[in-house]
Amino acid sequence: MTFNSQDNNTLLLNKAGMEEFQKMPLKEIVKKNFRGMLVVFGGFLIEVANGFTFTFGNLAPYVVSYIRLRSTPSDLTDQTMSWVFGLGYVVFAITTVFGGLLAERFGSRVAVLLGAVCLSGGTFLCYPAVLQGFTLFLLVYGVVMNAGMGFSYVPPFTVAQMWFPNNKALATGLVISGFGVGSLIFNEVQTLYINPDNLVPDFEDPSDPGIMYFTQKEILDNVPNCFIVLGVSYSVLQFFGLLLMKDKKVESSEMSINNNVDVPPKKMLKTILFWQLYVFYGIEFLVVAFITSLYKAYGQTFIDDDHFLAGIGSATCVANAIGRVIFGYVGDRFGLKPTLGALYAAFTVICFTMPLCPYGGRWMLLFWLFIAFLAMAGTTAIFPAMTTLSFGEKRASSNFGIFCTSVVFSGALAPLLATLLEQSFGWPVTFIACGLLLGGCFLAILIMKFNEFNQHS
Repeated sequence: MTFNSQDNNTLLLNKAGMEEFQKMPLKEIVKKNFRGMLVVFGGFLIEVANGFTFTFGNLAPYVVSYIRLRSTPSDLTDQTMSWVFGLGYVVFAITTVFGGLLAERFGSRVAVLLGAVCLSGGTFLCYPAVLQGFTLFLLVYGVVMNAGMGFSYVPPFTVAQMWFPNNKALATGLVISGFGVGSLIFNEVQTLYINPDNLVPDFEDPSDPGIMYFTQKEILDNVPNCFIVLGVSYSVLQFFGLLLMKDKKVESSEMSINNNVDVPPKKMLKTILFWQLYVFYGIEFLVVAFITSLYKAYGQTFIDDDHFLAGIGSATCVANAIGRVIFGYVGDRFGLKPTLGALYAAFTVICFTMPLCPYGGRWMLLFWLFIAFLAMAGTTAIFPAMTTLSFGEKRASSNFGIFCTSVVFSGALAPLLATLLEQSFGWPVTFIACGLLLGGCFLAILIMKFNEFNQHS
């Protein structure tokens, strides 16, 4: 590894900063770190609300059942409902770019505030939307709520990286572990509020044997009101998260070794590394979108216990939360590229063996989905750290926002994967196709050139 003069200056600044840090009184050190921890916690609360997206697989069967019986269209299917999640991914990807630009231009709080208004407001609007029918629900849940998530997704962890520049992956993992915690909490809230008596679907669609829907009045009555409960919850979380968030101007003595890197978006788009990571991220989230929106429908083909299926959703949420923290630390400790490769390898194996779950039973499905979401969660801590390390901290929000547009294709293709492959060839072929996509990414990661220390030195 060779250093230019600017790298040497950065090292001298780091050394001077460390000497100054060692002379600080303990009270001042604690105070300085405490503010950063509050920022991390505030970002965590924002992402807890954003975790609504991973509750969709649990919520969808209730909404589909409600619309079929009390709204329009009466022949709505789980596969058609997956378009809500797919559209949401597209909207999320587009708005992350604007969220990053807003954060850099006006401050992180402005971007997060706009996201909070859209997310919480959209949740409240789901009450009249579900009464009206699928089309309006698609627009409100798929567009408005996911725009809110897009605006507020990137700023919390890029701000956290600024407060903890030498532990970027861990700081990112701590903040976005809120995604998993939020989905864990709200999976249970949805199930206990809508279906407290653990009733099972009681109507089989004659046009699609094996697919079951709820018709019980005591369940359907609770579906619209659940969105009011969720809207209030998201609003409270976002309010306190905004209070704790604060941007930080990095002082010269606090610079990390890659602070001298400043790659603008136009230049970033010309690098091979960006497009490699872009494709990996997009393919992974194609698979994630498919599994997240339809895992419960798959489980219902051989498990007759709605609370157990909701429990699977909760277990995946735990994996979603702890995976981001654990693999954030592992990535900082042992290298980002090796960690990313290991996670894709694990996810590949899970997809190839997922068709065995009906033979292994409910506990196999729970364990397999837990590992799948653990791997997925780990990559969401690694990718932001890799982009910041490679392209610089100064434009981290806008650069990663552009990076997130890869899920536009994921959102568009996931419903097609569900509709064409699953309905035409069945679950096994669909899962094997997912495994082939992830396996290709794993092999590409093995030969990818990535400098763990400083991509541009």
